[in-house]
Amino acid sequence: MTKALAERICDRLNNVDKVDSTWAELAHSGAQYDVALSALNFHDVYYMQSPEAAAEMMSAVFAALKPGGVFGVIDHVGSADGDNSALHRIDMAIAVDLASAAGFIVEDNSDLLTNSEDDHTQGVFADELRGHTDRFVLKVRKPAN
Repeated sequence: MTKALAERICDRLNNVDKVDSTWAELAHSGAQYDVALSALNFHDVYYMQSPEAAAEMMSAVFAALKPGGVFGVIDHVGSADGDNSALHRIDMAIAVDLASAAGFIVEDNSDLLTNSEDDHTQGVFADELRGHTDRFVLKVRKPAN
């Protein structure tokens, strides 16, 4: 971990862990967390690695959460019929389906990061859009028992 990241996270938030591992290592680590967060990278796992890797990610996070633990997924909204891979976006339905398949209960999604001016046809790095994409915020929970 870089010193700057350590200062921003670990040195200030002693109850926060940044985990750098493979999904398999995470799933078999025996670690138990209250909350996990994936911010703007689920689409990369799904498209740059594979749909199977995204399913493995969901399963690994599920294994690493305590019963009742929450996993938050934030990503750039994609269209069901768009070229989401090229645009660095993903249809929220894919995240919901993979989370459900891993055993999560989908509790909520928020419009907190909605941008109605983003029509989902441009890449997320377009000059006028970068940092201001329409994003979904998905909350899923590992069952308590």
